[in-house]
Amino acid sequence: MTAVIGSLNLPGMLTSFHRPPLRRRCAPGLAPVAALALLLVACGSDGDNSAADDGPVDTAAAGPTPTVEVAPSSTETVTESTADASDVTETTEMSEVTQADATTTTNATTAPSQADSLPVPPGVEGKVITVLALSPWGLVDGLFALGAVPQVVLQTQGAAPAPDILFQTFPDEMAALEVYVENFFEPNFERISTLPGDIVFIPKYLEPLTPDGLLDAWDDAVFIDDSDWRVTLEQLVEVTGADPAVLETLDARYTARVEEARNATDLALGELTFSGWQTARDQGEAMPLNALGVQALTDLGLTPSPIMQPAEWAIVSLEELTLLDADLSFYRTTSQFGIEEIADQPVWATTQANQNGTLYPATSYWNFGGFHATFDVLDEIEAALLDYEARVAG
Repeated sequence: MTAVIGSLNLPGMLTSFHRPPLRRRCAPGLAPVAALALLLVACGSDGDNSAADDGPVDTAAAGPTPTVEVAPSSTETVTESTADASDVTETTEMSEVTQADATTTTNATTAPSQADSLPVPPGVEGKVITVLALSPWGLVDGLFALGAVPQVVLQTQGAAPAPDILFQTFPDEMAALEVYVENFFEPNFERISTLPGDIVFIPKYLEPLTPDGLLDAWDDAVFIDDSDWRVTLEQLVEVTGADPAVLETLDARYTARVEEARNATDLALGELTFSGWQTARDQGEAMPLNALGVQALTDLGLTPSPIMQPAEWAIVSLEELTLLDADLSFYRTTSQFGIEEIADQPVWATTQANQNGTLYPATSYWNFGGFHATFDVLDEIEAALLDYEARVAG
């Protein structure tokens, strides 16, 4: 069966989720290349699939070095087409990546404690949990936070690696996680249908692109909104049967970390503006207000740029770059289009972020990330605020 849960846009802290899941089947159809190209960039992929050849696929570049085993499947040559790149012919196959232990570390005081081991939610107890997504780590993160440990993940080639904090907080679970890689520009649905799983979680944005027959491969396929980590948690609670009280615990941990970052500086945060954006396809794209990093900055009290929309990416041309200006400007680049392209534009030289040196890099999890990723992002934001404070004082 297929459960579809409506998209909510919840401002502020976690609130109660009372909407029951709607059940219906998806309309059949193949994933359009143009639509996937847009989704790949927004969901954390850098658009560069050059690493997805016959050799090892490094899906955990931020931390561990994975061991790659080729899953039993056929090998085929496909032609990948993107909106702004020449055709690339490559050999691709769905590969299994076994995650190894992470070698990086973070500040132990900022990572949420997992000493209180959560019981497995009754809705997924005894089931093999699978996540199928372009960039799966927001859903994986949310499931971990509720005690529902996924065993299998399918992600696209070139997807962003898992956040370091997942390896540090769940080392055993991440080491055991089976990660498969598939070319989502030319997906082999027959091969994908062999993916193990009793219950499969899929981001809601893939619903209109998912063939109806593919969902028959599993007992239960659930579409979840992963564009807002708070909404993701609440919908996962509804589906898995997890104790809703866990949301209050997670909210308290997040709120404490936000307060810690706020108290780390003497800045009047309520008087500061910020922008969050990425470079892609020869243009700027302002992050939506429900993006993880944007929510964190808003929760800290900073005011977002007027160009940023509630749940949509605002396209900004090279001639309109001043719309992205703010006291602090956070950007993410892709392999297709770097920050140097922005820096070369004469209009960018007039922005205060450029003149003051308050332009800060952001990880892909500013766009789509889960509860634990917020702690990594808040570390980045706190460092930026301290740097800004030092520049102002200087």
